[in-house]
Amino acid sequence: RIKTHQVYGPNVKNKYRTDLEDMPKHSQYQEWTKERILSWAGTIGVHATMVVQRVFDSVEVKEQGFNSALSILRLGKKYTEERLETACRIALEQGFSSPRYAHLKSILSSNQDQSYKVCFEENKKAAYQATMFTRGAGYYSNFGKGGNT
Repeated sequence: RIKTHQVYGPNVKNKYRTDLEDMPKHSQYQEWTKERILSWAGTIGVHATMVVQRVFDSVEVKEQGFNSALSILRLGKKYTEERLETACRIALEQGFSSPRYAHLKSILSSNQDQSYKVCFEENKKAAYQATMFTRGAGYYSNFGKGGNT
C-alpha cells in the first residue's frame, strides 16, 4: 500500500480528496490560474482575450470562470486558433456581453467565421479599389488650364 485516503460518506458523490503532497513537482504540474488562461487567450488574439476576460468579469469568483474559459480556448484545437479568433470577433460584434462556448461553437460549426472572413476581405478590396481610382478636387482644378487634360 502506497497511500490511504479517507473516504467521504455515502451521501457525497463526485467529490475528490487530494493531498497536495501527492501532486507532481512544480515543473511537472501547473494549476490553472486566471493569468495563465488569459495568457493562452493572448496567444490566439485580441478578440479571444476579450471574450475570456468577459467570462471572468461575469462570475463572482474567478475559479467559476475556469471551465468556461478553457472550453472556449479548446475550440482553437478543433477548429484552429485563427478561426476561433474570427468567431470571437463575430460574437463581440453581434453584441454578446459575455460570449460562451455554445455561441462560439455555433459560429464555428456553421462556418459563419469563414463566410465572414471572405466578406471582410471583399469589402477591404473594394474599399482599396475605390480609394485607388478616386481623384480629388486638386486633379480637376487644373483641368482646361494647360494642366491635366
